[in-house]
Amino acid sequence: MISARHLPPVRLAAWLAALAFGASLNLAQAAGLSLLQSAAEEPAFLTAFGVSPQTKVSYRDEEGRSLAREAFYQRLAGAEGKLGLAVAKSAQEVTLQLQLPGKRPEPMRFKVAPGEAVPDFSLRSLDQAALTPDTLKGRYTLMSFYFSTCAPCVAEVPTLNGLQARMPELRLAAVTFDDEATSRRFVQDHGLRWPVYPQAKPFLQSLGINSFPAFALLSPGGKVLSIGPLYELQRSQQPVELLQHWVQEQIARDSGKT
Repeated sequence: MISARHLPPVRLAAWLAALAFGASLNLAQAAGLSLLQSAAEEPAFLTAFGVSPQTKVSYRDEEGRSLAREAFYQRLAGAEGKLGLAVAKSAQEVTLQLQLPGKRPEPMRFKVAPGEAVPDFSLRSLDQAALTPDTLKGRYTLMSFYFSTCAPCVAEVPTLNGLQARMPELRLAAVTFDDEATSRRFVQDHGLRWPVYPQAKPFLQSLGINSFPAFALLSPGGKVLSIGPLYELQRSQQPVELLQHWVQEQIARDSGKT
């Protein structure tokens, strides 16, 4: 995901370099990036997000109304840098939307809310271990949603590994729509130590996950305690401690201790 905060116009190369060092990125709602200036720059811009040339791209104005591609770039050029850009990326398509300066994107809406049971699903890890609503019972479960070409997801791996060492009692699951081969390369290249559950696109859709990285903390009874991104992790000097505190706070609240 690209973070919902406004950034001044910068060169694309400099921005991408910043991402390599864990700058906040929310691929579902990236506001205020006046980096894309013309249709000719679009392929390189989208490639930076891991978007293939075959991916469908749609265009919207400041009010969310559909625009033809030509009209979108005419409006962007006519704004002379006064409009920002929001990028919404899912597994199926990318939406580019113009944004007025200072306007924040709408909050993400998920298909499940805290207190609701997680939808039925059946996943299998790279080690062929099954994960279903039944296997969730009895322990708190933290799910991390990611994909392999998401720069903030890569930057978050040390934080996830650090939490695993601090909270061995917690069931952990890294869930992705990537295929098995891609998931294995991700583990090998980046050293993720969580159990990885690939090819989970239907499950992600059932939750309404279209922004990465994101988390869902589930109760021992299989109910959602919290779901969504934790933008603070990528800005924190102590992300492991912050994530641990967040998990413990949710568990304490569920246990009636706060």
